[in-house]
Amino acid sequence: MRVSLRRFQLAGVLAILSFASSVAMADAVSDAKAVVDEYSKPNAAWTGPTTGPKADAGKSIVYVSTDQRNGGALGAGEGVKEAAEKIGWKFTLIDGQGSVAGRTTALGQAVASKPDVIVLGGVDATEQATAIQDAAKQGIVIIGWHAYASPARMTRCDLHQTSPPIRWCAKAAASYPCALLNGKVGAIIFTDSTYEIALKKAHAMEDVIKALRRQQGAGIRRYPPGRCVERGLAAVTRGDVLRVVLAL
Repeated sequence: MRVSLRRFQLAGVLAILSFASSVAMADAVSDAKAVVDEYSKPNAAWTGPTTGPKADAGKSIVYVSTDQRNGGALGAGEGVKEAAEKIGWKFTLIDGQGSVAGRTTALGQAVASKPDVIVLGGVDATEQATAIQDAAKQGIVIIGWHAYASPARMTRCDLHQTSPPIRWCAKAAASYPCALLNGKVGAIIFTDSTYEIALKKAHAMEDVIKALRRQQGAGIRRYPPGRCVERGLAAVTRGDVLRVVLAL
């Protein structure tokens, strides 16, 4: 009789745990769908200022891209170029070509050219702190797009950061496949282990997917950007359960 009672109690506990897990997963999927719905809405009409101070004439600006194969860095650079053309500034692009050595060389060339402004497009400011401080001492204004993982880190040098919140971007990116596949996600997240922002975004994306509880194969692969395809195919060949690839 006691054995039967214990079995009954165990079955009850397992049923409760299973129900709780199902509810948690349903909530995570619902949350993901809500995020996708919110961020898929058309952009609202611009209500900010449409006039401003006149730009100084005859200035120069250098855009240092982490890697022109990276869509984000490429797009940010195009925006800088467009703005420079609008106000009559000389624009120069230097490509860091996706490596620490390449970014170091590119930023060194930018500082040596003595422009009025340098914009870092996805260049990790911690990695390039020495060059940034050198530029600041020369009076060069430094602007960073995805240069620091945390606003608090910007106090270390004269750098003005312009980026959307990292967790906001990560949540939006990871929520889409979760909503699309109704929570049945097996994912590999490719990221660059040398890039602080990329790692932080990767972990935030992983958190969203793991909240589904029934995900399979979710995990982070830390590869240099130029080797993501090669290494990613090798990972899949080894037998990882894969339904979506998320890349930073």
